[in-house]
Amino acid sequence: MIRHLHDLSALSTIIDREKELFVSTTALSFDVDQQSNRRNTQEGLHESMRRACSTLKSDHLYEQEYSHFVDAMSYANEADIINFTAALANFENLIALFEP
Repeated sequence: MIRHLHDLSALSTIIDREKELFVSTTALSFDVDQQSNRRNTQEGLHESMRRACSTLKSDHLYEQEYSHFVDAMSYANEADIINFTAALANFENLIALFEP
């Protein structure tokens, strides 16, 4: 989940430009995932995203793991590194795209 949080934030300008494509592709991918017992959330896409965001906010281990991942994997200049707070804020903006 940490990698996806970072990558979605890194792609935010493209997602903003292609919102309709992002929303439709995400919904389709989620529907396919829901057909797997291992990935089925028993919730809709919006609610699943909200629950994931809540988990990310409440479990401080995620912030540590995120920082560890970004430090180890990012080639960005220090000024361009996407921190956990910014990535989480971006995710909240994405959730809004899926409000019923």
